Amino acid sequence: MKRLSILFIAVLSLTLLIGCKSEQKKKAEVDPNLIQPEMILRSQDTVQVRRLTKQFLDRLQQKDLDGALAMLRFYEHDSIKLLPPHVYAKERMVYGMFLGMPSYDIDHMIFFREDDSEVKFTVTMFERTDEKDKRPNKASFLIRPVRKGGEWYLTLADTRTDQVKSEIKH
Repeated sequence: MKRLSILFIAVLSLTLLIGCKSEQKKKAEVDPNLIQPEMILRSQDTVQVRRLTKQFLDRLQQKDLDGALAMLRFYEHDSIKLLPPHVYAKERMVYGMFLGMPSYDIDHMIFFREDDSEVKFTVTMFERTDEKDKRPNKASFLIRPVRKGGEWYLTLADTRTDQVKSEIKH
């Protein structure tokens, strides 16, 4: 009986020792450079991003294209910049199509990291007056809010201008 107890304790100790070592090995295999700091989000962040997005869309609705575009920023090399002239010209053409839009909806806001969040919005380009009219009258877009120095900025969300690739899973 004494031998059986000693054998049981030895097997149990060995199992615990192997288990702890494999757990330590698993933890050591994680590349610390891939770990992103957790974003601390407060209700005021959500309010500020919603307010900025609404302000941007209201300016488009009021046909203030320059005012709307002045709110957009370019995120590059960990800094927030004004839109470069060639990007500004492209965005002017795109958003110019939605001046005076009858309505818009903010579909969702996702906060992942300070430099990886998104707002999806849908604009109604024209109201349908005829039930037979099946032309698409809505378009959806993404903008990427970035928090820098405690302030939120609306940045562009397209493959040509994204400097930080989004890791948000849909």
